[in-house]
Amino acid sequence: MATESKALSISGAVGALASVLVLLGAVGCAPEGGVDGDEDVSTLDDALSTQISNVTFKTQLQGRFVGAQNNGGGEVIATATAAQAWENFTLIDKNGGSLVSGDEVYIKAGGGQYFQAFNGGGSTLNAASPNQLDWETFRVVKAGGSGVITSGSVVGLQAITTGAWVSAQNGGGGPVFAYGGALGDWEKLVIGLGATATPSDWNLVWSDEFNGSSIDESKWAYEVQGSHWVNNELQSYTNHRAENARVENGHLVIEGRHDWYNGSEYSSARLKTQGKASWKYGRVEARIQLPGGWGTWPAFWMMPDNQSRGWPACGEIDIMEEVGYDQDSIHATTHSQTYNWKGAQQRTSATNVGGVTTGYHTYAVEWYPDHLDMFVDGRKYFTSPNDNTGDDAWPFDKNFHIILNLAIGGDWGGAQGVDPNIWPRQMLVDYVRVYQR
Repeated sequence: MATESKALSISGAVGALASVLVLLGAVGCAPEGGVDGDEDVSTLDDALSTQISNVTFKTQLQGRFVGAQNNGGGEVIATATAAQAWENFTLIDKNGGSLVSGDEVYIKAGGGQYFQAFNGGGSTLNAASPNQLDWETFRVVKAGGSGVITSGSVVGLQAITTGAWVSAQNGGGGPVFAYGGALGDWEKLVIGLGATATPSDWNLVWSDEFNGSSIDESKWAYEVQGSHWVNNELQSYTNHRAENARVENGHLVIEGRHDWYNGSEYSSARLKTQGKASWKYGRVEARIQLPGGWGTWPAFWMMPDNQSRGWPACGEIDIMEEVGYDQDSIHATTHSQTYNWKGAQQRTSATNVGGVTTGYHTYAVEWYPDHLDMFVDGRKYFTSPNDNTGDDAWPFDKNFHIILNLAIGGDWGGAQGVDPNIWPRQMLVDYVRVYQR
């Protein structure tokens, strides 16, 4: 989020989002217990399987997240409007490699139990099984197509024993069964694929999980500014106004509104750790769902504590930016006196990430003395090197603080107009974490 007007010549390689996968060892198959009937053992070689963490399923029809009651051990429901612990799963792809339409999968709840189609389908769906057998095996099918499944893909889950489809009653808002006869509206799910765990050689030094009832002011300060402060943006950034910034349901909500608050047509919030915490080097990451809509300009970025040289000489690290008219295109940029948007040598890249407005994705920077790497869901897509020519090119050797904001309009966000009829819009932040070695 440049502190001055940002040109529109942002370029970079655009790549397809690949699922972040971790090799999983062979799993044993214990006899099924506590159910009627006999269940066959799945024959696919589980030693070749891969594992994807932080997976969500949202009903396409009603926009409700599929959840395991009590985080496992009970029924499967589709009632939540946001994905929290009950709605996050681990998906084990028995075929290995990238997740592809037609692969057979197990779905594990946070408590360690697996989805099970009772009697292989035609009845209830539970998340109470301790086993990985046929009743726990589902075929994931991409609706209307084939090939690799990425975050935001619309899919169906089919029980392999009977061919019954996982079906959310009324398309969401109630129980989930395994009795669908076809991949129809009740059976279509938007899948969200998260990242693998942070490498073990990073040590967590600061975080906000947003599990309380209010914004933690020992960690965050409000940036209070009027409209057109920077970038010709239309919003005012408000102070301690719950309509614009609050914690609810386990995440931070930054909400842009079209409400003529204090003389500004639009209002929003910008939170920063300046004066509370800052760091030099490390891994900084956040798990975020973006708002979408023309005129939105969400950002997760960093600025130095010492800005005496002015911008861009002081430096800026943009971990994630997106504008609503170019939805799903995620940008990472570093700014310095030598490399910034005003010149032809801007250091930036973009990548296409499906489903950024329908599910959470993890955006991260790994910052070293000789380079910065940027990631989406564990996949690196941009590197900014230290060319060792001095502070004009590399001001990234001092403490920087974190900023989260949702801008409205402006030179980039409003380059193709602002839709006045879509508000309010929310940027949802599940967590922010800082690691160092």
